[in-house]
Amino acid sequence: RCLSDWSSDVCSSDLSASGVPEAEGEAPLAAQVLTRHRSPLNALTGVRFFAASYIVIFHTRLSQALLGKGQHLAGVFLSNGYLAVTLFFMLSGFILSYNYRGQIETPTHAFRFWEARFARLWPAYVFSLICSSIPPSDIPRWPLALATICMVQAWDPFNPNYAGAWNFVCWSLSVEAFFYLVFPFLQTLLERLR
Repeated sequence: RCLSDWSSDVCSSDLSASGVPEAEGEAPLAAQVLTRHRSPLNALTGVRFFAASYIVIFHTRLSQALLGKGQHLAGVFLSNGYLAVTLFFMLSGFILSYNYRGQIETPTHAFRFWEARFARLWPAYVFSLICSSIPPSDIPRWPLALATICMVQAWDPFNPNYAGAWNFVCWSLSVEAFFYLVFPFLQTLLERLR
């Protein structure tokens, strides 16, 4: 089982019985390859934090309250938080590419990458769906509900309104799941072309 953050994956197979990472010579070769990562990009991580904060504030009614109180500049600034989504996706893609460069060399590595991403994303995603289901009248019909549970609701270019089904803000996590699905293939292809 893997625990993950954006910069590294630590899998239970890499840990000793005490829960402490094993010495470098003791871990299996595949674990060493996947858990090896480059130095953190703290400045970009900080920018991602501010972009994420901007997006969260955008989803509140703070901008409307500020505009209602005559705080036009601050209200307009906060009402444009959706623009930070693109910045967040670009920085996240760059950081993933940086951290996983040379680490996804086999199908096993790709599956470990997907496992770590799924373990990080899906539990919070389902929790948000449960929270948005109170009252239960907002749950879509079963085919769209199933697509939303599987995080593929934003993948249909012929029905863009599906992306906002059930819990509107989850469209971005569906897009993120798509990026995670194609990432190992793109990363490997781009590394070969380089």
